[in-house]
Amino acid sequence: MYNNELKEEKEIEAIKLIDWAEELADNGEGDKAIDEYEKAAQIYLDIGGYIKLDELYIRITHLISQYKNNIQATYRLKSIIRKTEELKLYEISAKLLIQLGNLSFRMKDWETAGESWNKAGDYLYEVDPEDYNSLASILLLKAGQSFERSHITKDLGKQLILKAVMRINKFDELYQQEEIKAQNLIINKEFEAAADKFYTISTYFKQSLDNLGALLDEEESKDTALN
Repeated sequence: MYNNELKEEKEIEAIKLIDWAEELADNGEGDKAIDEYEKAAQIYLDIGGYIKLDELYIRITHLISQYKNNIQATYRLKSIIRKTEELKLYEISAKLLIQLGNLSFRMKDWETAGESWNKAGDYLYEVDPEDYNSLASILLLKAGQSFERSHITKDLGKQLILKAVMRINKFDELYQQEEIKAQNLIINKEFEAAADKFYTISTYFKQSLDNLGALLDEEESKDTALN
């Protein structure tokens, strides 16, 4: 734990690092600037300045987005994501993963894009299922669409698209509950009642698919939120 005096000293040190990073960035030395931003981020993490962390990682992401070499940008993003995941900064990790997904998609690396968006959605959903339900569902949909472009992950892509539609309509939990009930009815040999349950489940799928067009439109309109 830091006392107030030491905390102020560390914060001044972080501010100096940020100033130096901005000067480096202005001079076109993006790599060195990112190194200094990361040092400042570590200080804020140590003293509990979590609000400042988010701002610093946004600056880092902006610098990485200016890389002319996409492979280098991907490598740098993955390296930073590993650090934020180790620190359990899942909301920040999600934002970085969204950028990695965007970059990978532009590079036509469908599998990395899908994995990145899928994981970002999972992190956001874990952080706050209510506030992030819509965005997490959109990311899940984008992941599914990306996976569908690869013959290796095509089937997974279809599953994720359906899962996204179920989640956005909040049918996923209902579906799981009804499926458990149906299975219990079969175990108890109540086949007619089980058939009714499976029919109910099928209506969830139908309603989800009926709303797929609206979700796709929303995904298009919210695309800027992912950048």
